[in-house]
Formats: sequence, structure tokens, C-alpha cells
Amino acid sequence: MSSPEDNTSYVDASPNKIPRSTSNSMDKSRSRSYLTKDISISIDEGDALKKISEEAEEKLQREKKKTAEARSYYIQKRVQEQANYSDEEGESGGGGDGVTTTSTPINRRLLDHDTGSPLLSRGPVRSSSRPSSSLGYSDDNLANGIDKHEKYLELESKYKEALVSQAKLYDEKTALVYQVETLKDQLEDSQQTNYQLKQSAQRQQSQILLSKHTEDSLHGDIDKLRHQIRYRDDFMETHGLHLPTIEEEDETETEKMTIQFFPMEERDQLLKQISDLKAEIEDVKTNMVVTPPSDSLLRGEETKDIVRESTRLVSEYKNKLQLSDAENTRLEGTVERLKGQVVRYKTQLEEMEKREDELLKEKRALSREARRLQSTVDDLESDNELLKRRVEQMRKKQKD
Repeated sequence: MSSPEDNTSYVDASPNKIPRSTSNSMDKSRSRSYLTKDISISIDEGDALKKISEEAEEKLQREKKKTAEARSYYIQKRVQEQANYSDEEGESGGGGDGVTTTSTPINRRLLDHDTGSPLLSRGPVRSSSRPSSSLGYSDDNLANGIDKHEKYLELESKYKEALVSQAKLYDEKTALVYQVETLKDQLEDSQQTNYQLKQSAQRQQSQILLSKHTEDSLHGDIDKLRHQIRYRDDFMETHGLHLPTIEEEDETETEKMTIQFFPMEERDQLLKQISDLKAEIEDVKTNMVVTPPSDSLLRGEETKDIVRESTRLVSEYKNKLQLSDAENTRLEGTVERLKGQVVRYKTQLEEMEKREDELLKEKRALSREARRLQSTVDDLESDNELLKRRVEQMRKKQKD
């Protein structure tokens, strides 16, 4: 079991913890300092792993060297033993049964050594018992060393296969993370495009509503003008008035005054009425000479009534014209003020939209940077955990 001190992360093992601040600059500087600490720790851990691998290779070379020395020593002992047996055979003097019995265990041991299963000698010669027992002991040690070496090679191959599979999985993870980030960016782009399309649709809808409102107001104005025209026609029909054409040389001071103070349509109407009245006055004057006095008096009274009515209408139209001019001036000022407000609001709206686009871009960049930093932190944490396990294994081996 590992102690709590061993399980602590190297990233969080700083002696002095800095308190969290509400300022963004402090957070960024703190995150940068943590990242630099993590990178320095990862570099130190990489150096430690490199040193461990070098020590393991040196140990493997020493074991191989010892195995080769043991094999050469074993071969020398076998050659020396065979020479001793040959000397004893020469002293015994000939090829009796004892020779066959002494040579048989040597051949059997040589054959057993070739097959990889050494056996102890069972010959009748007593002088060969001690070398054979030491030889069997060395064979057992050699077999155990070979078995351990084979197990070590097998574990090493498995470890290499695990590293290769881990590297493949890490590459697949990196590719999938890149695909996920690409899809997130595409989703954010589509959301931004959708938002812009919604805004343009809302603007077009507001323009359509404004055009409909303008159309309705124009229809109302047209209806009012039609009503005024009908009223004018009825008035002229009841009073027996008509609208003759006016020549420019017949203009008088009254007409000029009317042109100065009345708009175009009312001016034309007044000029027509004035010309009509002038024509009637001329007719009255001519009829006064031709007709009898009774008729002339009647025509004079009618002419006076018509003149009074026309002057009254002219004064009313002048008053209406003055009121309409004042109202028009007021409305023009209001329209100019509203136009200025619309332009100002439009510029503010464009600035807000630009600022919103910039904020969205900054948000995307910050989210991408946060994902990258999070992936870096995850990798560092995984490396940290791996190094902790390796250090724990090394401590256990040192204790053993």
C-alpha cells in the first residue's frame, strides 16, 4: 500500500498554495505558473525515466556477461573432468568393465547437457562423485538463470507491445479529439450563421411592417383627398362654380399673394375660383349695361354675396395654410429629430453587432485554448500517475 504522500500529485505538491483571486490577470498568471511547474516536473521525470532505463540496460548487460562467464566456466569444468576421467582410464590399464562403467556416466552427462537436462553421475568410481555433484549444482544455477532470462525477455516483449498499443491508442485519442474540436468549431460557425440569419430576418420583418404601416397611412391620405375632392365638387355644384383655365398674363396681386402663401393644389383651386369670380364680375358688368335696372340690382347683390363668400373662403384658406405651414414645420422638425435618432440607433446597433461578433470570436478562441490546456493538463496528469506508479514500484524493489 502506498502512503498518502506517495499518492499526491506532483502538480499539487507545491509548499505554498496561492489563494484564488477574482482578477482574470491573476488567474492567467497562476495558470501559466502551474503549467511551467508541470512542464519542469515532467522534464525532471523524463530524465529520471531515462536514467532508470539506462540502469536497467546496464543490469541486463551485466547479467548477460555473467551468464556467458558461467557457460565458459561450465565448459572448462566439463573439459577438465573429461581429462581427469581419461587419465584414470589410462592408469587402470586397458578396456575392462570398469572403463565402460566410468565412461558411461560421462557420456550420459554430456548427452544430458546437450538435451538441456543435466543428471548426476551414478558410476562405481568414487573419485567422480564430488565433481559430478558440483557440476549438477552449476547446471541447476545455469538452468535457473536461463529460465529467468527467458522470463525477462518475455516480459520485456510484452512491455514493448503494451507501449506500442498505448501509443496507438493515444494517436487515436488525439485524432478523435481533433475531430471533436473541428465539429465544435463547425457547430459554433453554424450557430453564428443562424443567429445572423435570424437578425437579418427580424430586420426584414420590421421593414415589411414599416412599409405596411406607410402603405396604410398613404391609403388613409388618399381616402381623405378623395373625400375633399368630393366635397369640393359638391360645393362647386351647389354654388354653380366651375374651374376655367388661367393664363399667366391675367395674374393679379391677389393671385401672386395666393401663390406665395398657399400650396400648389390649394393655390390652383383658389386661382380657378378667383378667375371664375372675375369672369362672373365681368358678366355682371356687361349685363348691367344691357339688362334692366331690376335685374342689374339683383345681379349686383348676387355679385356682392359671391365676392364676400370668396373673400371669406380666401381668409379661411389663408388661416388653414398658416396652420398647415406651422404644423408642417413642426412635423419636419420632428422628422429630422427622429431621423437623427434612427441614424444614431443604427450606428449603435452596427457597433453592437460588430462587438458581438468580436466577442463570439474571442469566446471561440478562448474555448479552443481552454480545451487545448485541458488536454495538456490531462496528459500531464496521466504522465504524473504513471511516474508515481513507477516510483512506487522502484521503492518496493529497493525495499525487497
